[in-house]
Amino acid sequence: YAGLLLSAAIKGERAAVFGLFVALVGTLYSAYLTYLELFVIQAICQWCVASAGLIAASLLVATLRIAKSDNLALTKR
Repeated sequence: YAGLLLSAAIKGERAAVFGLFVALVGTLYSAYLTYLELFVIQAICQWCVASAGLIAASLLVATLRIAKSDNLALTKR
């Protein structure tokens, strides 16, 4: 979450790509933990579900940020 906050605070394409990378890795790791939660531990943690939802939303926002920056770059050319 600190990496997402850092990438959100900085402007530019590199920060947007960094935010997308952090959100993607976080989402994949969260999916792995959710798998463990459901099929290995067989217990659901409310905090873990909330965290998975937040990181998935962060991935969506980071993707939209990249798409918006690409659209702006294409219109400036």
